[in-house]
Amino acid sequence: MTGGTTTMIICLTVMVSVVSHIVFKEEISSSKAELNSWKAATSNEVRVYQDFCDRNLALKKREDELQLNVNKLEAKEIELQKSITRLGQYISELQVNNATNLNQPLQVELSSRTLFFDTQDL
Repeated sequence: MTGGTTTMIICLTVMVSVVSHIVFKEEISSSKAELNSWKAATSNEVRVYQDFCDRNLALKKREDELQLNVNKLEAKEIELQKSITRLGQYISELQVNNATNLNQPLQVELSSRTLFFDTQDL
């Protein structure tokens, strides 16, 4: 080998080494960019999932509040039904008493006097 050939081989070897280094740096850079992209996507997915969980917790809390209100309303409904039933019984008793009282003289006490009224005179 001559000096020119040796120099050329050394030059080619250096160029291959430089090109390999450049390609390797580009691959590293590309891999870093891809990794950063994955990190950003993962971070976004975590944020979306966290928002989803937060909304679910808020909805569950609201559902529990609404269920409590429904339970209270149902208890009030039961109490109202009981009151309606009692009122119906009172009305029936009053109607019976009215029918009975219409056939009897009315007594009214004033001071020391007792007055009798016959409803047939009215």
